[in-house]
Amino acid sequence: RRRAAVAPALAASGRATLFRGYAAAATPRPTPFLGTGMVPKVAVGAAATLTSVALYELISRSVGTVSGGATAAGASAGDGASAGAGAVWDVAWDDPGALPADSEEALELRRAGDPQVERRHIIFVRHAQPASGQAAEGEGAGKKAKKKEFLALSPEGRKQAELTGQRLKMLFDDVDAVYYSAAPESKATAQILHRCLSGGDPKSATRLVESGLFAEAVPGLPSPAPEALKEVPAAELEADAARAEAAFRALVWSPKLTSKEQVGLTSVEVVVGHGNLIRYLACRALQLPPSAWSRMAASHCTLTWIDIGCDGSVAMREFGSSGHLPPDLVTYY
Repeated sequence: RRRAAVAPALAASGRATLFRGYAAAATPRPTPFLGTGMVPKVAVGAAATLTSVALYELISRSVGTVSGGATAAGASAGDGASAGAGAVWDVAWDDPGALPADSEEALELRRAGDPQVERRHIIFVRHAQPASGQAAEGEGAGKKAKKKEFLALSPEGRKQAELTGQRLKMLFDDVDAVYYSAAPESKATAQILHRCLSGGDPKSATRLVESGLFAEAVPGLPSPAPEALKEVPAAELEADAARAEAAFRALVWSPKLTSKEQVGLTSVEVVVGHGNLIRYLACRALQLPPSAWSRMAASHCTLTWIDIGCDGSVAMREFGSSGHLPPDLVTYY
């Protein structure tokens, strides 16, 4: 257990103030002078505002109705345990008994985490841009090609991973572990990140761990569902959904504050994975309908940061952030 505090640079990073469920009071602004030509515009704006308020109330009532009496519809749509999710926060969301008993990998992953901290930071990183077949063959004659990461990632992908590792090093004093899937692009990305975080020290305390739980998947039919996904066999969807849920239960859980010595202690775990699974886990962590995962998008080597408190609070500090990458290195395919 280490005091892996978020680096002070975060507070001065120029980003919007991060919040954990607390609404920040808006700073009042002086009312500008309104000329006669502005009056009609103000009237239209006021009418639009009233319409928006009425629409908001209508949606709120609809959501209340769905969460109160029609959650079966959400369940039938594939939202599973999160039917009616997002309407009311489930304070009892962290149920150790829900961890699949037949998944030794999930049990190991959860046991490896440090529960004796005040906060847990989980950073999902989508893998860097993979190398195309031609690119990998073209580098085959080079000495660097002997390293698998140079075969698995494109030149842009390697730069993405290096910059992402530098960003993580700036944000966190210590990282407990870097998890990754067995896919070549995921493994190569994780190796570069680990090298940046550990300073190349082979005796670094930062663990580098491969896990089959983080392989790419179709964790459930999204809504709306592309035609191609509708053709995925039901058995494959069920297997992917079960593995994705095991990954969630193994990774996303609340630490337990049992002594004063734990106050201020945090843990940081980095997960290098794939777009579908990261989006699904983000939805599950925030108790949003899991079927909404396809409505988000994250480019290569972007960061999705989940903050979990010992009180059971969960906050998303960042999703798909790419500010550490120059425009020419922001890629999706």
